[in-house]
Amino acid sequence: PWRLLSTFTYVDGLSMKFMGHMYLVSHFSSLLETGYYAGRVHHYAATLAGGLAAMIVGAFLAPDLEQPFLCTPLAVFVVHLWGTTEPNQPVELFGRLGTTG
Repeated sequence: PWRLLSTFTYVDGLSMKFMGHMYLVSHFSSLLETGYYAGRVHHYAATLAGGLAAMIVGAFLAPDLEQPFLCTPLAVFVVHLWGTTEPNQPVELFGRLGTTG
């Protein structure tokens, strides 16, 4: 099982790209856990598990996309999930760029 999970935590070594992905996942997961999924952490865990499973199945069904590591799709999934649950919530990315969900 660790091989299935390690594909979501590797980008290209310990680089700025990796740090940016981990920031997005941790920041928006925190916002989801304290906002939309407050008091329902098991619902968030189930949604995240479903998204991870869909990404793994998609990677097997479309091998021509050559996406062996799924850290980028995970970050996009978490940010998209936050954006759909909090569409009017303002957010600042990296302390500079302001936008709404």
